[in-house]
Amino acid sequence: MILKTNFPPKTSYEDQVIAMLEVLRSVIPDKNSIYISIPLTSGKRFIDWHDENNSKFTRAENNLENSLLSVIEDNKRYAKDIVRKLRNRFSEIFIDPLALPNINGWSQDDYRDFWGRVVERYAKTVVCTNDWNYSSGCTYEFLVAKQNKILTVDETCGFISTEEGIRQIKLAIKEMESCKLPTGFLKNVVDALTEIKVEETVCTN
Repeated sequence: MILKTNFPPKTSYEDQVIAMLEVLRSVIPDKNSIYISIPLTSGKRFIDWHDENNSKFTRAENNLENSLLSVIEDNKRYAKDIVRKLRNRFSEIFIDPLALPNINGWSQDDYRDFWGRVVERYAKTVVCTNDWNYSSGCTYEFLVAKQNKILTVDETCGFISTEEGIRQIKLAIKEMESCKLPTGFLKNVVDALTEIKVEETVCTN
């Protein structure tokens, strides 16, 4: 079975997305926050879980399978710790996407579209947490940041260039393919980032 890959992702709940963006605008000035990009349903923890359990199912893009609850909870615990550390270190406004509860009816495309728009409008910096390159949502947020010339850094606040981002995502794709996991979305992100890299090279020459 081949999973359908929607790229770029588009929400089916445009009115809800616009309303939520306006709520954020009431408390966050444009381009004035630090966005924490964190895997939730995927990431390296999912790869490790898949490998350890020799799973043979095809992962549905629009569902949070009960069998992955442990992965999700581990991701949430890690996220809570890293967000706390960053907030203790910096005084800026932080946007933590994992603080948003599940919204009835929303698919992964809806979340990807929404958080991509949040990054585009409100982020001045995107912090890519460990294993971001394995996550469709995080890689898309990285792409949106690069498209809008928003600073991208790792957990130690080290700069992540477009070239380095491409390299890391390709490594994730290779590992995921060895586990027979879908990589279509990540490949689309790499293609889009490659176009940006070409533009960056032209501008510096």
